[in-house]
Order: sequence, then C-alpha cells, then structure tokens
Amino acid sequence: MEAKDLLGILELEPVFRPVVKKAVEILKTYGPDIHDLVRSMEMGITEIKIDQVKKIEAAGFSRDDALLLVQDEWFAIARALRNTNSKNANKGA
Repeated sequence: MEAKDLLGILELEPVFRPVVKKAVEILKTYGPDIHDLVRSMEMGITEIKIDQVKKIEAAGFSRDDALLLVQDEWFAIARALRNTNSKNANKGA
C-alpha cells in the first residue's frame, strides 16, 4: 500500500464513521460472553500452574522453588511472545 492509497482511505472516513460506530455498538453486546471466555481461560491457566507447582514439589523441590520455576516459565513464554510480536512488527516496517 502506498501513501496515496492510505490518504484515499482516510478521505472516506466520514462515510465509514456510522459503520464503525454501529460495529462498536454490536461488539459491546458481546461483553458478557467475552468476559466468560477470558475468565475460563484464566481459570485454565491457573489450574495448569497449580498442577505444575504440585509436580515440581513432588519431585523434591521446596514450595518456593516450585513457585519460582513455574513463574519463570510463564515469564519466559510471555517474553518470547513479545519478542515474536516485535520482530513481526518490524518486518512490516
């Protein structure tokens, strides 16, 4: 896409404003469903972490060490996702 293409799209903004406004109104009605989905994902992640801590403790590690190992793993996953996203964003630049 070239700059002139983007400018052409931006000039159409007044035409799209009502469509975007209506789409936002519709998406807001999904709030409770989205909340339930996110909540169930949070609970699933929490259950996974609890299971991991228990398994690490069963292997002979202290509770503190088990908690640190589990948290470190999740921070590493988050860091990897951030790095992947930033690399992908830089490819588009």
